[in-house]
Amino acid sequence: MSSLLDTLKATIYDGLTRSAIANAADWAEKYRVMSLHPQTLARQYWSFKKHPWSRKLHESKCHHICGRKAAQMGYTECAINRAIYTIDILQESVMYVLPTVRPDAVDFSSTRFDPALEMSPHLESLFSGTKNLGLKRAGLACLYIRSGRSRSQLKSAPTARVFIDEQDEISKDMVKLAKQRTTGQEEKTVFEISTPTLPGCGIDEVYQDSTMAQYAFKCPSCGRREFMCQDHLVITADDKNDPKIRGSYYQCIRCKAKLPHKSLYVNEENCEWVDTYSNRMIEGYTIPQFYSHAMAPWEMAVAYLESLLSPTDKQEYYNSQLGEPVLVEGAKLDEDTINKCKTYADFVMLNSISPSRHVTMGVDVGTWINVEIDDWSLSSGAANGKTVNDVNLASRPTLVKAIKVKDFEELDGLMDQYHVNMCVIDKDPERRKALEFRNRYPGRVWLCNYANAMSGNEILKRDVFVSLDRTSWLDLSLGRFKRQDIILPVDVPDEYARNLQAPMRQYREDKMGNLVGRYLNKDPDHYAHCRNYNEIAFALSMGLGRSESIEAD
Repeated sequence: MSSLLDTLKATIYDGLTRSAIANAADWAEKYRVMSLHPQTLARQYWSFKKHPWSRKLHESKCHHICGRKAAQMGYTECAINRAIYTIDILQESVMYVLPTVRPDAVDFSSTRFDPALEMSPHLESLFSGTKNLGLKRAGLACLYIRSGRSRSQLKSAPTARVFIDEQDEISKDMVKLAKQRTTGQEEKTVFEISTPTLPGCGIDEVYQDSTMAQYAFKCPSCGRREFMCQDHLVITADDKNDPKIRGSYYQCIRCKAKLPHKSLYVNEENCEWVDTYSNRMIEGYTIPQFYSHAMAPWEMAVAYLESLLSPTDKQEYYNSQLGEPVLVEGAKLDEDTINKCKTYADFVMLNSISPSRHVTMGVDVGTWINVEIDDWSLSSGAANGKTVNDVNLASRPTLVKAIKVKDFEELDGLMDQYHVNMCVIDKDPERRKALEFRNRYPGRVWLCNYANAMSGNEILKRDVFVSLDRTSWLDLSLGRFKRQDIILPVDVPDEYARNLQAPMRQYREDKMGNLVGRYLNKDPDHYAHCRNYNEIAFALSMGLGRSESIEAD
């Protein structure tokens, strides 16, 4: 009888405790175990002591929240807490979107989700079937872990609660698809976070439409409210290897008082979020690593001095340390650079060209079909065993036509009118029509596939497709304008120049921790890809590219 009463009391207590949980912050402090004490194995529960800024992100009831963040600022842990709170307390399913299955979803499951269950008896009893990588069950509610590269995965998760982690690593159309899962639902949540990359792209685009909240602290000396930034950092050496760098510190911008250890003033009592705009539909939060308890002033000083060494280091500093987007020097073309390639004042686009010329055509498919046609001046011996880079760099294109057409059949007239030797066309989104076009010109038309697994300027030919690395080829094709190694007619469409300025090169760490470049854009870039396809078409016309049977897959 006594044991039955004890069980009943425990059940009632647990019910009352759970009914008192009003938000993810309450839930995390009650149930989320972050570590075990090394000697006693006592459970160390979630605390806001070192991440005071994340409480508001836990408690917000807004239907759309975005976090533009520096690296390692606790935003992902916030997303996890909110996701599991939704499953546990609200008993609703959640879709958690990551850039890729491997390594992102695998790492998330093995280093974030599984340890959380193992250390917390409550969570371990809550979930069943945790061995399934993409689906974690908790009674009637589920945690769907999805890749941002799979349309089918995003469509298959029936939920109105969507969490998108590292949004800038996921293509814009896939992010849109994930958010569309919430449409038509009365109660819904979109919670998207990311380290930013380029201005106006990814998470920064969302943040600019939000309340644009910043985290503020009160100076312990003068009591004035400030947003911690680069101006607060006093760097005590000019060389990152100089031991004096360890004397770097923070100071109040106004009263110039040296700020104490962050534990004394970066806390919930002394700090607050301040909205730039009110009454916006999206709540947006941004925070730099200057607030991080784990980053000493001298470490931020070293990161800043490194940012002065190269564009890649600068971008890494702005994105990962400051939590801000940045466009580094040389990351995109500008109008003046493009106009300098209009070498001859009397040269205008041509309506035909001699059959003896070496001509390529690049085609990008969208609402319209954009076309660029180039006439190439060949270097002597360009194809005699040289690499792709050598062949292309040793030759020079002249743009003879940039045009938009509506129908694929119009491409036939251009092929014949300009005596095109080789054409490369976008394989999507109209693959059937592209294949029909290719079949009318066998051996002279290839369908392009940008492949992540490729490297350098290698071209892999399979059946009617060519696979290659998008970034390497854009470096080559757009680099011509910086070197003034392409001739443009004076009447090239204004849209052509605008499209060429859309791709912006940015740098991110790969899975090995190395910084690699890639191109992003927020504006239409159709002619930029036409230019790129011409570069590829020229290499193919010179007999380059490695053939592989399509059966190899």
